Amino acid sequence: MKRIRTLLLAAVMLAFTPGAAFATFWWHKSPACDPDSVGSGTVTIEDPTFGLYSVKKDFEVFADNNCANPVAVNGSFTYVYNLEVLEVSTLGILEFRVPVPGPDAVLEAGFVEGGPDMAPTSTEVQEIPAGSGQFFVVYSFPEPDDFLPVGAKSAPLYIVSPFQPGDAQVELEGQFALAANGPCIGPALLPEPCPCGSLFWKLRALNWWWVNHFFPGEQFGQLKTRAVELSGGFFEDEGELVSSLFYIGFLSAKRKAKRQLAALLLNVAAGELFPGNTKCRLFLGTELDLDGDDVPDSTVEEAIGDIIAGIESGSYSLQLDAFHLALDINEGKNVVGAVIFH
Repeated sequence: MKRIRTLLLAAVMLAFTPGAAFATFWWHKSPACDPDSVGSGTVTIEDPTFGLYSVKKDFEVFADNNCANPVAVNGSFTYVYNLEVLEVSTLGILEFRVPVPGPDAVLEAGFVEGGPDMAPTSTEVQEIPAGSGQFFVVYSFPEPDDFLPVGAKSAPLYIVSPFQPGDAQVELEGQFALAANGPCIGPALLPEPCPCGSLFWKLRALNWWWVNHFFPGEQFGQLKTRAVELSGGFFEDEGELVSSLFYIGFLSAKRKAKRQLAALLLNVAAGELFPGNTKCRLFLGTELDLDGDDVPDSTVEEAIGDIIAGIESGSYSLQLDAFHLALDINEGKNVVGAVIFH
C-alpha cells in the first residue's frame, strides 16, 4: 500500500496567520527542501505597570520523509518553533509551552543545535496545573539574568510526535507572572492508523521469532490487559481474548467475528499505549468510511459497539456482518487515512 500523508495544513494556517512568513533556519534546512507547512503569528503580553511586548513565533512542520526534517522519526511529525521578542518593554520570556495530548504523544523534544541564537536551559513534559490532565512541552529559558530578552531569538525548538498537525494554543510566560497565549500548530490530531490483521496477533501471541520484537517484554501483556478493558466485559479475561485468536477451520460466524474483534481490540490498545509504534495502531476516534464514498461516517469506537452487539445478537446474519466489519477494519479497507510504514 502506498503511504498517504494527509497534513490538513495550508487551510488551517491561513485561518490564523496574519501574513504567513516562510522562515529559513539555515543551520538545519537545505535550500532544496521545503517544510510540509509553515506559518507565523504574534503574541502580545500587556501590563499597565510594565508596558507591553510582542513575541513573534514561526513554526514549521515536517513529515518523517521530508529531506529537511531536522529530527526525523519514522511514523511521526517534527514540529519546529522559533521565537523572537520584538518590542517594547524590558521584560523577557521565561517559558514557552506547547500543548500535547499526553506524555506518550512526545517521542522527543529539545532544540536544534548549531545556530547563533539562545537555547532553552531545559525541555520537559509537564502537567499544568498538576492533576488537570492538561500536558505541555515546556521550554524554559535561563533566569534571572539570561531570559529571552527584547530583540533575542530562540534556537529552533522541536517536538517529535506521532500525532498529526492541528490547531493549538501555545503559551508564553514572561517575568513577573505575566502570560499570554496565541494560536499556532501543534501535535493535536490522532496519529495515522496502521492496523494489523488477526494473523499477526496470533503469531505475536505465539512469540514467533520474526514478530516477537514488536511489543517486547511486558508490552504485550499490557496490550492484552488493555484490550480486555476495551471490550467492556465482552472478553472475561486475557485467556479468552487470546484463545479467540486461535479459532481455526470452518468457523461459525460468531467465532470468526470474535477472532477479528480480539485483533481489533489489540490494535486499539497498541495505539493507545504506544502511539509511536509503526506496526499496529488504531484509536477509538479513528474514522471509518463504511459506504465507500470517501466521507467518514463512523469511528472505531462506534464499530466496536456494533460488532459486539452483532456477535451477541444470536443472529447468523448479524454475526456475519460483525465479522466482515471487524475484518475490513483490521485490513485497513475502510479506515480513513490508513498507511503502511517502512
